[in-house]
Amino acid sequence: MRFLYNLAAILIVTIIIPIFMLRATRERGFVERIKQSFGFYPQDTIDKVAGKNAIWVHAASVGEIVATSPLVREFRKVFPDTPILVSVVTTGGYEMAHRIIKDADAIIYFPLDLPFLASRVVGRIRPRVFLPVETELWPNFLKKAKQLDVPVMMVNGRISDRSVKQYKYLFGMLREMIGTVKCFAMQSGIDADYIMRLGAPRELVTVTGNTKFDQAYTSVSPEERAALIAELGLSGASRIMIAGSTHRGEEELVLNAFAAVRAKDPNVRLIIAPREVLRTMEVEHLCRKAGFTVNTRKNLQKGAGGLARTL
Repeated sequence: MRFLYNLAAILIVTIIIPIFMLRATRERGFVERIKQSFGFYPQDTIDKVAGKNAIWVHAASVGEIVATSPLVREFRKVFPDTPILVSVVTTGGYEMAHRIIKDADAIIYFPLDLPFLASRVVGRIRPRVFLPVETELWPNFLKKAKQLDVPVMMVNGRISDRSVKQYKYLFGMLREMIGTVKCFAMQSGIDADYIMRLGAPRELVTVTGNTKFDQAYTSVSPEERAALIAELGLSGASRIMIAGSTHRGEEELVLNAFAAVRAKDPNVRLIIAPREVLRTMEVEHLCRKAGFTVNTRKNLQKGAGGLARTL
């Protein structure tokens, strides 16, 4: 099974290289993401944690990073002299980690789970513990961690019914992955039940709740709030509606609701933050199609564009 997994992983990476090249020309920070995903890390960054018994916390994207932040903060209090490494998968997660996780000694992109690559990166860093957030289990990475006696603890664990069905197709490799994890700290009783259905021993499973709710965001002063509103060209707005992390198909619903609100209050403004930055032009088109003027923060920062009803 592992042979088939590795073969599929290599084939998929090979096939999507043209997509990587296209995204590198369109998406800010994507080149650095690809370099690090293939194991080419900045030397000064990796030197801070490699071979230094670091605590390695892995969070895939923005949501997981929010859940990771309070954990890292507590680790720093309890282990003040231990280096902390945070890894991510997405560009948004990388940017968010740099923004809200100030206690990490290094922030990197997680290596692709190719057999030779995952093994080399784990062997180079040799952490004292590896903590995947939610359900970030990668077979080759975990295999090398087990070989090096690196304990693995799942934190803020979450798993859906759909994931349970998908994981079962991994057969023996699933048992090996589950067997690598020494503790499963799950978000809810349902998640705990699901992970036990996948083979986790009951005595290793506990329910800790969702650490996202432990996140303490930095307060914003009235002056900072006014400056941000002015930067976004929203100083004249009576109210501001925000639709964050939207997916395809959701913006139309948001725009319909916004139109209904504007019928009663013409000075209300709308901010839409699509989950995928590459959909920006698509969302702009939807806004114009709905009859609204639209601008982007990037244009506003360049000094282009005037007052818009949607941002």
